[in-house]
Amino acid sequence: MSKINILPSEVFNLIAAGEVVERPASIIKELVENSIDAGATEIQISIEEGGIKKIRVVDNGTGIEPSEMDKVLLPHATSKIRTADDLSKIGTLGFRGEALASISAVSKIKITSKTKNQELGVVLSHDNTGIIKNQTGATDGTVVEVCDLFYCIPARAKFLKKPKTEETEITTLVSRYILANPNIAFKYVADGKTIYQSTGAGRKEALFAIYGKDAVDNTIEINRKFGDIVVSGFIGKPTYSKSNRTYQTLVLNGRYIQNLAVQTAVTTGYGDFLMKRQYPFYVLFIDMPLEDVDVNVHPNKLEVRFSANINLYPIVFETVVRALHQNDYNPEVLSERTEIVRPIQTVEPKRGDGTVYVSESKPLTKIDNYFDAANHLFGDKMVANAPAADLGFLKKEGNSVVNIQTGEVVADSTRKTQVVTENKQLTFNLAPEYKVVGKLFNTYLVIEQGSDVLFIDQHAMHERILFERLKDQIDNDNVAVQPMLFPHIFATNAAETVFLNDHKADFAALGFELEQFGENSFKISALPAVCADMSITTFITAVLSNIKDLSVEKTSDLIRDKLATRACKAAVKGGWDLTKEEIEKLLLDMQTENTPLRCPHGRPSVVKVSKSDIEKWFKRIV
Repeated sequence: MSKINILPSEVFNLIAAGEVVERPASIIKELVENSIDAGATEIQISIEEGGIKKIRVVDNGTGIEPSEMDKVLLPHATSKIRTADDLSKIGTLGFRGEALASISAVSKIKITSKTKNQELGVVLSHDNTGIIKNQTGATDGTVVEVCDLFYCIPARAKFLKKPKTEETEITTLVSRYILANPNIAFKYVADGKTIYQSTGAGRKEALFAIYGKDAVDNTIEINRKFGDIVVSGFIGKPTYSKSNRTYQTLVLNGRYIQNLAVQTAVTTGYGDFLMKRQYPFYVLFIDMPLEDVDVNVHPNKLEVRFSANINLYPIVFETVVRALHQNDYNPEVLSERTEIVRPIQTVEPKRGDGTVYVSESKPLTKIDNYFDAANHLFGDKMVANAPAADLGFLKKEGNSVVNIQTGEVVADSTRKTQVVTENKQLTFNLAPEYKVVGKLFNTYLVIEQGSDVLFIDQHAMHERILFERLKDQIDNDNVAVQPMLFPHIFATNAAETVFLNDHKADFAALGFELEQFGENSFKISALPAVCADMSITTFITAVLSNIKDLSVEKTSDLIRDKLATRACKAAVKGGWDLTKEEIEKLLLDMQTENTPLRCPHGRPSVVKVSKSDIEKWFKRIV
């Protein structure tokens, strides 16, 4: 058996730091939460090179007593809790006593602090040479400076992202703290440039500081109480939906958290008020008794557990539905929603007794509450586990199951006909001795070739030929660009801004002239000529729909879809009576352009039937 070692402090501190300090944003999180717990009403955050080179957090909180300064860098040292019983009702943001010890294990740190009853402050410095403590002149509160992250662990440093990417993570995090703490004045500076500044004047001012006047004008303020639970904050009007979930903030007892049940409840509450691929905007505050929440789940403190008697889903769901209906939003008159089938229909109760009436194109059914209404339509397992975008958006058409938002067939039990190939990229050339036998229904060309008969869908084949030609323009950097008469300008948040700047060259290669226009907005001045008739708003929505996963390849796929649509419009149609010359031209293009045997939408363009198959039809062979 191997010898059991008792790890020295410098080793187990590094192990703990691996959980607490993942990147610069982790340090910002710990330091800002310490400032909030210290009762600060003003907090200043400044970073250099995405926080990798330097982080500085200044607050006007209670400060640290000189006699306590020797303890601040020790592991498991905290002023937030004393006994195990305190863990059952944690009201502070920090409590684990790991943050400063972990930060000091992987960076150079200096802490300057002064309490109101002291004339001088104390400065404590720590790096790989040890700890130095001195008295110093200082203002009330605490200043923490962290420099050269992972300087002592090069292997960890190489996993950091580019400074701009790290800055984006910090910017997003700071925005959450400003929204979650609207009575604290924040100032956030990155590389000398002020990004956010709030005055601490309340929730609407914080909302304005992060998202601007547009958000204040296009949100609905909510405030509802359910026993000991209060749900308040802002939800976006249906016309103020967003293309991704980065505009969603949830604050529980003053702590920013992430919770799938609440996220799903909000989205489901909007129902058909949302267009497809759109997500609701919200800043929600949920306050409840501390003993009903367990925040000691993970060192990052983003996840929480609730008591068994707490179910936030129906509470949030009902709050959202009532807010939307009380503000007289009628989904029948909202634009661009005709393609979405409404999953829930509600009739506001006259007696205020919480009764909801639900219909599935059947007589109205009485349901006791909104949560049961969702279960009535979707089933409780679906509501609990399925992505919100999928709730209620599948239907059966014959033997197929179709997603009614996208039109995609997700299951089909009837596929019996064999096409020439299942590989979309495989091509097929006609032999020299082929013979045009005729055409069926002015849609399908019938070609005899050796011992086979080919049925060619004239529209699908021509569509593929045109698509390949358009695609070659992009592949060969020969895209025709169409300038716009009026540039299209759209707003972005920090994460979207970084993403678009990172991919400007890729957009240019596809024919888009894209450039930043102000702090958090962009403009498109030109686009590919082949896409001149597309909706820029729809395209940008699709591009930004999931920026954490979206790659250059996926962006190119959006262009591919547009090319497919353009090719479909230009191609010969089924039912057109082609002349002999037009048929020959189509077949020639099919061969010379080495065309794949599926249309851009995935439908087969050629079906092959062998002579032996035909002879089996007539029992000539067994």
